[in-house]
Formats: sequence, structure tokens, C-alpha cells
Amino acid sequence: GSNLKQYNILAALGIKSQAPNSGGQENEASPPLQKVKETPTPMQLFKQLASKMWKPREALEASATELEGVVEERFDSVKELEKSEGTPSFQVQLKTASEECVRVTFSGAAARVFHRSLGLQRGSRIRIQGFTRFVRDGIQELRLEDVHPGVSVKVLATAAMSQSKEVLQLKDLQAHLAKVKKGEAKAVVTVEAIAKDIGKLEHEELAMQPGEFVSIRTIELHDTDSPAPCLWRLWDSQAEQFGETLLGRRILISNARVREAHGRPELTGCASMSIRSAV
Repeated sequence: GSNLKQYNILAALGIKSQAPNSGGQENEASPPLQKVKETPTPMQLFKQLASKMWKPREALEASATELEGVVEERFDSVKELEKSEGTPSFQVQLKTASEECVRVTFSGAAARVFHRSLGLQRGSRIRIQGFTRFVRDGIQELRLEDVHPGVSVKVLATAAMSQSKEVLQLKDLQAHLAKVKKGEAKAVVTVEAIAKDIGKLEHEELAMQPGEFVSIRTIELHDTDSPAPCLWRLWDSQAEQFGETLLGRRILISNARVREAHGRPELTGCASMSIRSAV
């Protein structure tokens, strides 16, 4: 029975059978048995091939924790990623220092938090963290959907920094908005004003990400020759950084985004802020 079993094993391995030996010494010392190599199973072959074609998701995420580049284009409303109950997604195309083009898609909670970011506009240089990496149509694509402490978009430089150094007063904003609507001016301004009222630091829950919060603060700006105040909305780290220490001080807000809200100018964010003097 043992010799028959050994013969069947050798046959399965493709080794020519030899005459059975009662003592089994020839079979034990036979060179073919020493040279036999284990034949990979189909599943083992598949795993070997797969390991060469792609890396596990964990390896991709660990391969690069941040990316820096210049925004070449911005595309709002990426339809295939839109959700009816949330903020429309958007996409920017970055060019890295190595001339590589990378698409970055913001959806869900990330789209809601970052869609107003001054840095996510054409010509800005940004550094992003907390993304998931994909390759589609031969082009790298990064996606940000959730919001957590590891996700950030840092503005290193904006296109507006080199385009205009004109400092506006609050009274000039209404006329500037009219030019923006006509396409005669950019919606990025540098403004000098007095921080008259500092709103409390609040934490707003993200509609698309229950349990996750973003810091927000509103500062009311005034000036002696301005008939109406102007609200300055701050998000995330800027909301935490700019607080009570600005109360009553004349400040210079560089490269903030201006828009119309309830018929009046309103500022959002900035590239930098400096204190001119105490009032």
C-alpha cells in the first residue's frame, strides 16, 4: 500500500516511475526526489502576478503623505461624484515641480469645507495632505472626501499675490464688486480696516460627516469713512488663529476673497494678515 501511494505522488509530479523496492532505499536516494520543486498552485501564481501589477491600498497611502503643486485649472461640479443632499464636488489640476499633472477631487465633507479656499484657484501654489491616491486613464488622481485632523490644504502662494498690491478701504468694496461682476476685476482683494467686533470661535458640524466639526469665526470690520460694516468669515486654522487680540486694531487683510452676501460685500479667508496699529 505504501509503495502504491508513493508511485501516485511521483506520477502527479511528472516523474517517471521506477520499479518498486521492498526496502525503499533506492527511492530514498534517487536523485529525482532531491530535485523535485514545488509547483505553484494557480492561486499562488495569481497572487505573484497581482503583487507586480498593483500595490495594496495601505502601501499607496503610505507612499506619499503630502503633495505640493500649482493649480492649473479648476472644474466645479464633478457630476459623477455629486450627491443631491450635499455640496457639489469640484476638481483641481495640479502641476508638480517634476512637471507631473495630478487631478485632485474634493467631494462630500471635504468639498464643503474647502470649496471657498482661496488657495484652490488657478495660479495658486498649495500643499495637500490626507488624500487617497488613484491612477485613472494614466493620470494620477487624488481624492479627499472625509475631514479629519490628517486632512489639510495649505496655501503657499496665491496668484493674486503677484497681480495686485492695491490696498482698498471698506468704502471701495461695493464698487470693486461691480467690476468683478463685469469681469473687470478679480474677486481677491487686500483691505485695510478696523476689527470692531470679534465673534466667538464656533464649531459647526459637517452635514456630510456627522460627528466631524470645523472651526468658524466671524469678525466685523469697520472704518471711519465707511457707511456700513463688512463681515470677515474665517474657517479652520484661521478661525482659531485670529481672535480677541485683534479687537480694536487696524489690520491689513491680504488677498481675501470678496463676494456679495445679502446685498453687501463680505470677505472670506486671507493669504496673510498684519496689524497696522491700535486704534
